[in-house]
Amino acid sequence: MISRYLTLGKVPELRLEPQSRDEEHPVPEIEIALDVEDFWELSQLMIHFRYAQESGQSTRVVWKKISKIVTPSVVTERDRTWFARQRK
Repeated sequence: MISRYLTLGKVPELRLEPQSRDEEHPVPEIEIALDVEDFWELSQLMIHFRYAQESGQSTRVVWKKISKIVTPSVVTERDRTWFARQRK
């Protein structure tokens, strides 16, 4: 399993370590544990998401794929519940 932190700002990012807390502009961040295959797929989807956002395309389809991988991989129940509420 590969452990990463998913930062959910304007553009989601995978990080090795948690981001330092910015009290003025807090960015949601969740810890995820991924299989190697899911990690690579998620990394590719992040690239597609970033490209779609920068080119003005819809990110809805890519985000659905990202959340499908992330949801079962969230480490803590509190974060899993929060992430599930954000998807609705």
